[in-house]
Amino acid sequence: SEADRNFNLSAQAPAKWEINFKPAYEQKQISSFRIKGGSSQTVAVEVTPPKDAQSGSFPIVVGIASGEKKQDVKLTVVLTGIYKLDAGTPTGLLSLEALAGKAAQMSLFVKNTGSAVNKNISFSSFKPENWKVEFKPEKIEALEPNAMKQVEVMITPAGQALVGDYSVGLSVDGEKGSSKTVEIRVSVKTSAAWGWVGIIIIVLVIAGLGGLFLWLGRR
Repeated sequence: SEADRNFNLSAQAPAKWEINFKPAYEQKQISSFRIKGGSSQTVAVEVTPPKDAQSGSFPIVVGIASGEKKQDVKLTVVLTGIYKLDAGTPTGLLSLEALAGKAAQMSLFVKNTGSAVNKNISFSSFKPENWKVEFKPEKIEALEPNAMKQVEVMITPAGQALVGDYSVGLSVDGEKGSSKTVEIRVSVKTSAAWGWVGIIIIVLVIAGLGGLFLWLGRR
């Protein structure tokens, strides 16, 4: 119109969403403004979703009113979501004992700490040469935000592995570069059977030496 007019601003948004209005190129917040007759003004709509908002499309309705004149503007905010994963052991222990050539089992949890559904989560490992690492299941099809799933891991040291501590990295890889690596210390031990074999050999050697000394003594 040719006359100056005041305009009031309002907004309808999902719960916990924050909507603010600002004049173009300014930082101050407003709820109304005045426009001279026959002119126009640009207003910025600042939308802040809550931290726990999930990915998806959300409607925002901006209301503009001046006296009896009203107009609604329908906007849509598209949240792509945050892709983030966490992983670890249920007990918090990052160590495992195993025998050379024998599989040892441990549990690994995978949690979606982002705000978007994470799909096609795969597993891989960084291990010493000739070691074997298996994951059951081999892949997680989809994991909802804040959801957690347990995975069983079978670690088999090489048959020729020496006694000692080794490092095995378990990597969890999801969408949009989301990943988490858990480093496990695997202590390779000797079998109890080999311990008994060693004892028997020592006993036989002592008995043989004893018999030899007796035989030489008689001569």
